[in-house]
Amino acid sequence: MKLSKVLFVTPYVGQDTPQSMSFAKFLMTKIQQQGVEVRNLPVSKTINPFVLAGQVKSLRSITREFGQDITVANYGTYTGLLVAMFSRRPRVVIFRGDDLKSTFYLSWIYRNLQLAASHASSFLVDGIICVSHELANLLFVKKPRLICPSPTNLDLFRPMSQEACRKELGWDLNKPIAVFFGYGGREEKRADLAHQVKTHLMSINVDVELKIFIDLIPLNQMPVYLNAADCMLFVSASEGSPNLIRDACACNLPIVSVPVGDVSQVLAEVTPTEIVEPDVPLLSEAVTRLSSLRTRSNGRTRVEHYSGDTIAKRYIEFFSELVSGTYKDKRPA
Repeated sequence: MKLSKVLFVTPYVGQDTPQSMSFAKFLMTKIQQQGVEVRNLPVSKTINPFVLAGQVKSLRSITREFGQDITVANYGTYTGLLVAMFSRRPRVVIFRGDDLKSTFYLSWIYRNLQLAASHASSFLVDGIICVSHELANLLFVKKPRLICPSPTNLDLFRPMSQEACRKELGWDLNKPIAVFFGYGGREEKRADLAHQVKTHLMSINVDVELKIFIDLIPLNQMPVYLNAADCMLFVSASEGSPNLIRDACACNLPIVSVPVGDVSQVLAEVTPTEIVEPDVPLLSEAVTRLSSLRTRSNGRTRVEHYSGDTIAKRYIEFFSELVSGTYKDKRPA
């Protein structure tokens, strides 16, 4: 049976905006561009029984109308469980990071309820996608699986003139500048550690400025910030496969990161880059070294295989094998 229709169920927090789950929406667009009809059912992240009942009704309604070949939860937790319990088979869940890891900003009870929902969904679905091997190793069940990160938008994230970008942002044209992005203050991003690095840099009187951005920056503006900077600091405590790392690589921006998620794998052949432990002096020294170089990395050539078209093909192949019943485990024995 040829794959022709895929229904994605995608969660959001608050209002569903273009910025919400943008990487997932980019993937859906790329899959559709390769001739597969795609629908997306947006749902909210909630355990409210009345809201959940409404989501079940919406899922069943769109299934009757669309008649998809496969249903895909774009996240674990309650979204994964919704798809696993109430959608037509075959069913797939995509685990992206904090749906299988401890989530800092949630209470202990709520966090463990989410983890329980993720693991329950993994037993009920027909296939599993994890954005990194680290996440896959957290699962207890052996099911058809694909290890594949989210795609990188190489058309949006691309090398640009640093001078033009700095003029647009009003930054000093000659000063070495590093950047840190706090994703709206999410605790696991560790903005507090970035602030400590900034304070340390100021105390040792080096000619490097660390700009810290806590508020979310519009997606179409991110390439300007990445190209204006000389280095990016990344210190998250928990990640699956952080999109920002690949986005920065696509802009040829040198990176200083802690070892988290699949960062070491993605940056294995990217230079200049440094992966150091979450220690303020070590991070400060690395940021100073890379920023002072005032150069670009070879990152874009190392992330071309994460392009939207390439990742979409891998997803389509996996979905097609599940639909036709021809899946073969390609992992090493």
